[in-house]
Amino acid sequence: MAEMLNGGDGEPVEKDPTGRYLRFPQLLGRGACKSVYRGIDCEMGRLVAWNQVQLAYLGRDDFGGGRGFTDGIDPVEQLLHEISVLQKLHHKNIMTMYDWWYDPEHTTINFITEVFTSGTLRAFRKRTLIMNETILKRWAWQILEGLVYLHGHVPPIVHRDL
Repeated sequence: MAEMLNGGDGEPVEKDPTGRYLRFPQLLGRGACKSVYRGIDCEMGRLVAWNQVQLAYLGRDDFGGGRGFTDGIDPVEQLLHEISVLQKLHHKNIMTMYDWWYDPEHTTINFITEVFTSGTLRAFRKRTLIMNETILKRWAWQILEGLVYLHGHVPPIVHRDL
């Protein structure tokens, strides 16, 4: 199963505690405080994004983890709060979060999300030859629908990476 869905990225290098999710070495991206790898959900047979936060780097300015965290709040507590919020979100235009766990051996928090194979919207736009006003309006509307959903929560949820 893993070989069939890994897209030729080699053998899995890590698995979650249940064995349901496998991580491959291919780095899909790096965020403010996390690395995102190609993964697979062996139960559902779908590709996923394996998000990995090295707790040793969380909150350190040289890794970028200090950006966006509230002063005076422990960065790990802030991350766990964000994970709990993500787990409650269910909207067609918001990334789906499937699972998360703490890995004491590697001192990481890992979470599995929906994977976006196109990368960022900016990267996709640059690769796409056909771009017209109708497409741009559709994208803007989808983004606005997601923001209305987020801002409609009490308290409102503000997305920091737009």
